[in-house]
Amino acid sequence: MAYDAVVFDLFGTLIDSASAESLIKMFRDPAACLDCDHDEFMSTWLGIYNDRATGRLGGVINEIKHVCNLVGVRASDEQVQTVRDLSLDAFREHCRPRQTVPATLMKLKEMGLKTGLISDCGSEIPDIWADLELASLLDETVFSCCEGITKPNPGLYNLACERLGVRAQRCLFVGDGGSRELTGASAVGMRPVLIRVGYEGFFDIHRADAKNWDGDTIADISEILELL
Repeated sequence: MAYDAVVFDLFGTLIDSASAESLIKMFRDPAACLDCDHDEFMSTWLGIYNDRATGRLGGVINEIKHVCNLVGVRASDEQVQTVRDLSLDAFREHCRPRQTVPATLMKLKEMGLKTGLISDCGSEIPDIWADLELASLLDETVFSCCEGITKPNPGLYNLACERLGVRAQRCLFVGDGGSRELTGASAVGMRPVLIRVGYEGFFDIHRADAKNWDGDTIADISEILELL
């Protein structure tokens, strides 16, 4: 079957998943200017993931103020801005594409295929998206925090297809299995493909679809070309 588009997940697919070290840089180190337990601040910030991923708090600044309230710390507007800026810098550093991703995405374009992204993420990602190399390599993006829903809600997949101008049945979806994203892709008619990268762990609670996956599997994003 011919395909018109390939839609990708972000974390664990086009870029590495967030390691413990990168989480510290994103969510703990930026709080250094605050008079609080920085480990508690990080764990609290990470603990509001559902609110972050659905955009319920209205952006990173509001997230930080909310976490400050939860941990009982007073922060000036200047301090909150500093925390935000440092966090976004850490996200920019982390969101570098895996080695073979740019060439693969360019090859897909040369083949006449459209490329899209569906990511469960906080407001940090759309805030920094224009600064990232990936922004020029993908035709359309769908961020959960902007839409108020997360995978595997079919609304995200349908929105990606609408923006790309393609039918779901003529799309591949590539992801690491987090948030039951492969199940969601299959449910709307996309062909789901699991990526397993050897240097990352896979069988964790966030990658439910990966645990017993028996469908198409790749070890490097470049291998998607062999499935087209």
